Amino acid sequence: MALLDINHVDVIYQSEKSETEAVRDLTLSVDEGEFIALVGPSGCGKTTLLSMIAGLLTPTHGSVTIDGEPIVASGGNVGYMLQRDNLFEWRTIESNVLLGLSIQRSTRPTCLTSTGSANLKTRSPLNCPAVCANAPRL
Repeated sequence: MALLDINHVDVIYQSEKSETEAVRDLTLSVDEGEFIALVGPSGCGKTTLLSMIAGLLTPTHGSVTIDGEPIVASGGNVGYMLQRDNLFEWRTIESNVLLGLSIQRSTRPTCLTSTGSANLKTRSPLNCPAVCANAPRL
């Protein structure tokens, strides 16, 4: 059994005046340890697919499962970061990193101290290394 199974998935976005087909009849299996890349032009459905895998979006038709279990709305076991990262300048680096857990009211992970990032705990994105300083502000 594959770790991730996407079976005959369609996603159609609807508005009052029109429908837009974002994904049509997509079938994909990903085994544990397998590496895949989503490549395509803007608007081809890459983010839509990631949003379905993360449980942020339900397919119009078809199914998405992880370890044979259907993905439920934002179950918390899958996440992704968009291509363009955004930092809230009024939050510290640590609170920006922990924002998702905070929204989910989850506990603080110990991995921050074990990776040597504890020194970023109180630093602002406005006052940190170039990698953070070049990040877009919201």
